Amino acid sequence: RARHRVLNRLAAVKLVLSGRFASDAERRRFRLEAESAAQVRHPNVVQVYEVGEHGGCPFLAMEWVEGGSLADR
Repeated sequence: RARHRVLNRLAAVKLVLSGRFASDAERRRFRLEAESAAQVRHPNVVQVYEVGEHGGCPFLAMEWVEGGSLADR
């Protein structure tokens, strides 16, 4: 859970597990996931707000959904 400063709203942030040490293949796969998710328009799929890198660590900022994690369910 984070605040997207530019859009001034809550967001979920997804990071590549290996962070700044991610391989080129991991970065490509992460980018492809972001691009694919950004193309989907459906009420049961979160919106993608932004994809980028901070301190060499790839991130994906998405719509925040209340209710806990899928792992908890």
